[in-house]
Amino acid sequence: MEIQNESQLAIHEPLWQVLAGKLFAPKCLDSFGESRLTGLQVTIQVPRTRVGDEVFLYGQYTESQIEIVLCKKCTSGTALVTFLHELMHHWLFIYHDSQYDKPWVEEFCENVAGDLFRSVGGAISSGKGCERFEIVGEPRMPHRKSLTSRMINRLNRVETSSLASFVRAKKWRA
Repeated sequence: MEIQNESQLAIHEPLWQVLAGKLFAPKCLDSFGESRLTGLQVTIQVPRTRVGDEVFLYGQYTESQIEIVLCKKCTSGTALVTFLHELMHHWLFIYHDSQYDKPWVEEFCENVAGDLFRSVGGAISSGKGCERFEIVGEPRMPHRKSLTSRMINRLNRVETSSLASFVRAKKWRA
């Protein structure tokens, strides 16, 4: 996975790499023997200026490309939670493509991203602004028995046929 950070925002790239690696490690090779993360490109664009209360933050996933656009008030936590959300779209596309267009997908990606974000030390305050996502101190790197690893293991064991019920019951949570 290649991360191109065009913003001035300091991100914890090793954490991003570890989270992506854990999410795709169990089934990491495609039918050609290539890593599913090898071709994934992540771009964090130069922050844009807000106009009033308008927020420019967005993430977009297209096959093998995650694009994150931040505003000048976004934090490294905002970038991380947006990356995790879009990474979940990539996960669905790779492992459960028949479910990709279901009505619950956005909520699922948002919930999993928020839970993974909190599991590595992120805090989400109330409100609507992009500055509500914050990493306090140094993020916790996932280890074999960590909450983050347990959630990812549950995600990687689910079969496509049972994904909808898995999502409704939020079974990735510890």
